[in-house]
Amino acid sequence: MEEKSLILEGLPDDFHRVKPKVELYFRNKRRSGGETLQIREHPDDKRKALLVYIRDEDLKKVLDKRIHKVDIKPHGSVEVTVKLPEETQIKIKPQVLPKPRPETLALRSSPAAARQVIIRIINIRPHASSC
Repeated sequence: MEEKSLILEGLPDDFHRVKPKVELYFRNKRRSGGETLQIREHPDDKRKALLVYIRDEDLKKVLDKRIHKVDIKPHGSVEVTVKLPEETQIKIKPQVLPKPRPETLALRSSPAAARQVIIRIINIRPHASSC
């Protein structure tokens, strides 16, 4: 049998501090709607958890309920949200382009500006007579 998981969001504190109460709630089929096989720490966020199921019916019932009220002392009754794991997203970084030089910008803006840049470049070059 294949394991299926849901993401539990909205934990009021670090996962390890609230895990016992979360386990009591989600292992109780009457309260949560379905019995979890295991509750794991989310790899990226300490205030999330992974609910692992074997039976599709249990997963579907818990997911259909969506918002669950879990009694977590000293926080009281806390609303946590259950959702399907997001598809693996490939984060594509935008291409970093080199900073344009002022001469390049001037050439693009107008022909008159381009002439001024060319004149400046010619004036910067050392003349043969000054050597």
